[in-house]
Amino acid sequence: MSESGAAEARKPAGSNPLERLRQRYGAMRVNVVTALVCFTVFASVGVWLTTLYRLGPQARAMAADPAAADAFINGLLVARLALVVALAVSVFLVLYFGFIRPLEQQRQRMKAALDEASDTNELDLLSYWYERRSKQLSVALDDNASLREEVEGLRVREEVDRRLLDSGLGFSADALVLVDRNGEVRGATASALLLLGYHDYQLVGKPFLDTVEFYDAAKDHPEEYRVREWLDVTMQKASSIPEVGLFKLKDGHGRDHDLMATCLCVTDSSGHAVGGYVRLELADAGQRELPKVLSVASRKDPMTGLLSKQVFESRCDELVDIARRQDDEHQFVFIAIDRLHDITAKFGHWAGEETLWHVAQAVSREVGAVGDGYRVSTDRFGVLVAFSKVDQVMTICQRLRHAVEAHEFSWQGEPFDTTISIAVVSLRPDGEGRRGLLTIANDLIKQIQADGGNDCRVYAASESLFERRRNDAEWSDWLFTRLDGGFGHLISQGIRPVLQDHPELRPWAEVLLRVEDDDGVWITPGTYLPAIERRAETTRVDLWVLARALELAKTTEGFLAEHAGFTINLFGASLDSPEFAKEVNRIISDSGVAPEHICFEIDERFASAHVSTVRGFVEATRPTGCKIALDRCKASAGLGALRALPIDYVKISDALVRRMLVDPIDRAHLDWINDAAHQLGVKTVATGVEQEDWLQELRRLGVDYAQGVRVNKIGPLMV
Repeated sequence: MSESGAAEARKPAGSNPLERLRQRYGAMRVNVVTALVCFTVFASVGVWLTTLYRLGPQARAMAADPAAADAFINGLLVARLALVVALAVSVFLVLYFGFIRPLEQQRQRMKAALDEASDTNELDLLSYWYERRSKQLSVALDDNASLREEVEGLRVREEVDRRLLDSGLGFSADALVLVDRNGEVRGATASALLLLGYHDYQLVGKPFLDTVEFYDAAKDHPEEYRVREWLDVTMQKASSIPEVGLFKLKDGHGRDHDLMATCLCVTDSSGHAVGGYVRLELADAGQRELPKVLSVASRKDPMTGLLSKQVFESRCDELVDIARRQDDEHQFVFIAIDRLHDITAKFGHWAGEETLWHVAQAVSREVGAVGDGYRVSTDRFGVLVAFSKVDQVMTICQRLRHAVEAHEFSWQGEPFDTTISIAVVSLRPDGEGRRGLLTIANDLIKQIQADGGNDCRVYAASESLFERRRNDAEWSDWLFTRLDGGFGHLISQGIRPVLQDHPELRPWAEVLLRVEDDDGVWITPGTYLPAIERRAETTRVDLWVLARALELAKTTEGFLAEHAGFTINLFGASLDSPEFAKEVNRIISDSGVAPEHICFEIDERFASAHVSTVRGFVEATRPTGCKIALDRCKASAGLGALRALPIDYVKISDALVRRMLVDPIDRAHLDWINDAAHQLGVKTVATGVEQEDWLQELRRLGVDYAQGVRVNKIGPLMV
């Protein structure tokens, strides 16, 4: 700072007279007065000069010297100009000191006051947020302490579980690999590591099928088909049914092995997959298909490769239970081939079998990634898609329907059109059980096919369900009232030996039920038995028929002496009842008729899909001497039942008999069934024989018995 500046800074405040006046009277007042004084002085000078200017012409006229007058006038002009400048300056000073500067000072004071208030508010706000954050931090610290304790407890439990898991895997002698829901390895037994040719550190924490090389053994060149999605598909299904696959393994040492892998999905309480176990087993390269057949024979339908009806029932019951226990939804897709009977009648049995196979393959391709496919009945397929919505499933169903429609079906060079009808029914907490589900889906299929087929529809719950239940109850009351009231009738059809040079073959008679209505008309079973099946009352019907047939056989003169006995076709649902066999034995024991005169017919499809159920019934009744017949055999699937069960008779389906003279393949198939049965010591019966030339051909083939209108239309038993 300069000396002059320092001197100015050292001057006492208020040494200027104007400053002292401003401090005393206010700056605005002093400034206004000062400006007015200046204005007055300048205005006075201006008035004086103006007066002199106006006297100038007179002075020039009187003056004798014109030059002096001009000089005087010029001086007045200069003075006037100076006066104007002085007036402008005085106006500026008045405006500045009287208005502008006081207003600016007032604005600065107000701004300073506002800044001071803003700082105060900001400090208050900061204090509030600081106090709030302090409280939140205190609560968070308390929670963190409890969370640390909980995490520590979980860590201890995790360590215990890990040790238990490691101990379990180490104790197991099987080749097991534990994977999570993403297919990453969580552990493996020593046998699995030895089989795969890897160390545990090479597998644990890594995707199993990305690390271990699996190839599709079903392909002609497996090395071109690396398997990566198998575990993902299994986890998406979240099924308790093990998924079996046959693969070619390239182990960690580069060696090839034929391998069978079984994945069991582990689900939580809500039914969602949390992981799974993969069991590995080497297959003999010389018997490559044997392990696969032995492992899945009881699970899969041998003709189509889809899962069997027995597996369907188990999985369906499981999903129904999950749906009822929690708020989840699953979808049941029911698929029927349109006009399959017409295809079989026109082209033969094997054309129908071929159609079934192609449709089954389409089902596997289109829905295999999201659900499991099942063969529910002869011409019906089912698909169960867990944890899904209707819209998602409908897209897949439409794609499946179009795929079947676009496929070019042909038999022996002759093309034919094939379509399917699809019914979609949701499994909900308030929905039907398995039997009701199948009934609803079957009714919807019938509606679709009545409208022309080749359509996909979703079942919408309505009054029709309750109406059907009411109708079923009415049919049940109607039937059992008439059976108890004497309006139930039995008729029969003879089963006669074909080979005349075999005197040991004695004829049989198949017993059939007919019920009389109020107007005297006999009602066929197809009218009322579906309702009885839906209400699970088939055992009452079968037991009633058995009791009346025993009574009729005993009272019909000469029947037991001339015939081997009678046959009764049993419902599959009756065999499911654990008390049914006991009641059968009791009725036979009370009747006084020798049990060897009785033969129970069981449908081939049911026997193939429920071998254990049928075996239980056979083991309970066989010791008494009753005979067992396998009814409606027309496919190689019955061979498994023949081997597994003590069957006495095989009844060949009329679908093969009708075309054996026009289709060499059907004739060869009939011959094969007849020969296979004879190799197992079982007698054969050809059904639906309507012409004499059919009978002659059966005699040439060596079939034991024949049944049909050509042999006998009305049998010896009738009441």
